[in-house]
Amino acid sequence: MDKIFFFTTEQGVVFIQLIMAHIIGDFMLQTNGTADKKKWNNRHILLHISLIFIVNLILTWSWLLAVIVSAAHYIIDGVKPFFKNKTASRTKVFLADQAMHFIVILIAWMIYCNIGITIIENLLNCITNYNQILIITGYLVVIYPAGYLIGFATKSQNKDAADENKIDSGGKIIGIFERIIILTLVLLNQYEAIGFLITGKSIIRFADKNSPLKSEYVLIGTMMSYAIAILTGVIINYLMQ
Repeated sequence: MDKIFFFTTEQGVVFIQLIMAHIIGDFMLQTNGTADKKKWNNRHILLHISLIFIVNLILTWSWLLAVIVSAAHYIIDGVKPFFKNKTASRTKVFLADQAMHFIVILIAWMIYCNIGITIIENLLNCITNYNQILIITGYLVVIYPAGYLIGFATKSQNKDAADENKIDSGGKIIGIFERIIILTLVLLNQYEAIGFLITGKSIIRFADKNSPLKSEYVLIGTMMSYAIAILTGVIINYLMQ
C-alpha cells in the first residue's frame, strides 16, 4: 500500500468517497426548496437523509459509514432550522452547517480506518516540526497582523471615506485572500502567477469607476498587501533552506 503523509492510498480513497457522497447528496440531489422545507420529522428531511444514506452506501460499500454519516446528517439538518429563525445570517448558518458535516465525515473516516491516533500525532507534530510551524506562522502573519498594519497605514489616506463608512468589509476579505494566494504562490516558487493576480485586480479596479475610494488609497493598500505577502514568502523559503 502506498503511503501518503499519514494515511494510505486506500484510506484516502475512502475519505474522497465520503466527500463525493456529501457533494452529491447535499448539493446535486437537493433543491433549494427542499433545503428550506426540511424539519425534524417531515417528508423532506426523511427523503434527503434516505438519499444521503443510499449515496454513501453505493460509494463506500460500508453500512457502518452510511449509518454514521446519515444519522449525524439528520441531527445537523434537524437543528439547522432553529438557527435559521435567529439573527444569524444565512451565510453563517451555511458555513456552520457544512463545517459540522465535514467534521462528521472526518470522524467517521478516522473511526472506519482506525487512524485517529495517527492523525492526532501528525497534527501535534505540526507545532514541533520546524518547516511546518514556520509555514503556519507565515499564513497567520499575512492574515492578521498584516491586515491591521495596512488598515492603520491607509486610514489617513482616505479619511473622508472612512468617516462616512463607505469602506465595507469586502476590501478586507479580498485583501486576506489575495495575501493567502500570493504567499502560497511564493512558497511554490510560482512568481509568474502573481502577475495574473495583480492584472486581474487592476482590471476590476479600473472598471469600477463609481467607487468612492481614492486611487492613492487603493494603490497603497494593494501594494502593501502584495509586498507583505511576497516578503513573508521569500523569508520563509530562505529560512527553510
